[in-house]
Amino acid sequence: MLEVKNQRGMTLVEVMVGMVISLILLNGVIQIFISTKQTHRFNEEVSRIQESGRIAMEILTRDMRMAGFQGCADLSSIPANIIAVNPPTTAFNSEALNGWEISAAGLATPATPVIPALGANVVPNSDVFAIKNASDQGIQLTGNMTAVDANIQILSNTANFQASDVLFISDCQTVDVFRATTAANSAGIQTIVHSVPQNTANFLSKPYGTDARVYAFVSNTYFVGNTTRTNNRGNPIFALYRRDINGAISEIVEGVENIQILYGERADNGNMRYVAANNGTLDPTKIISVRFALLMHSVNAVNNTDDTTTYNVAGTNIGPVGGGTTVTHNADRRLRRVFVSTVKLRNRR
Repeated sequence: MLEVKNQRGMTLVEVMVGMVISLILLNGVIQIFISTKQTHRFNEEVSRIQESGRIAMEILTRDMRMAGFQGCADLSSIPANIIAVNPPTTAFNSEALNGWEISAAGLATPATPVIPALGANVVPNSDVFAIKNASDQGIQLTGNMTAVDANIQILSNTANFQASDVLFISDCQTVDVFRATTAANSAGIQTIVHSVPQNTANFLSKPYGTDARVYAFVSNTYFVGNTTRTNNRGNPIFALYRRDINGAISEIVEGVENIQILYGERADNGNMRYVAANNGTLDPTKIISVRFALLMHSVNAVNNTDDTTTYNVAGTNIGPVGGGTTVTHNADRRLRRVFVSTVKLRNRR
């Protein structure tokens, strides 16, 4: 007969030791997973800040450089003749680039020119600026105008001009700003009428020739606003906004918490100074460059501690709430970075 030997199992101590070892290994795996997840989220937020910052800087830099563009006519020596009713500006040279400081109470200074209507979500203690210029696409005339009140005819309507649009017509000697009364297309030619009551008169400065170009009038106002959205910890998310010539406001770049701007003014003796918009002696017609800085924040909180850093944003110190600075940011657990640039205005000498 076969001898049956007793089968021995694991003792309770051995089971407990095995369980402890398994728990230690499982805890290590969990810690590695959590650490990897936090690192991934941190790197993702850093990448989003960098990408959003670069996009915002590119948009603002491109538009700032266009301030005051009116074709090949020199902005400083050739003032635009404005006949449009309710024009975006009555003094294009001095209003090609304007800025305002928004106080803690939400009030804008300086009082003149009047700041465009921006709604109620503008961030206090930030800056607002407006840029006016001709579009970068000019459409050539088909032939010489026969008289100063003659209709304007262009080769095509690739710019999609519409009735009531504010337009430039410009050559290297003269500039007129008017409203299109009608803009009719026929056989590939668009005829633009510039008569009353859309204009104060139907007379341009002169009959323009084929060397002239017709441009759309562009007027954009930029500001930082509260999106009314919140992140994973309930903190508000801010963004860069743009108001166009028709008053439509759109969100441009998420994660812009504050913008501060200094305007480079050239004095009569050739010296330069950079001052804020509410400096009482700033002459907008002498602004030849702009220094601006953006304080960017990550959308989500990724740090283990609150952000207590004070950031220098174009000369304005922005610190945590309760940290002693006038301009503050939330002492939250988000990442922040400052982006700075100085832009030369191409249409100012």
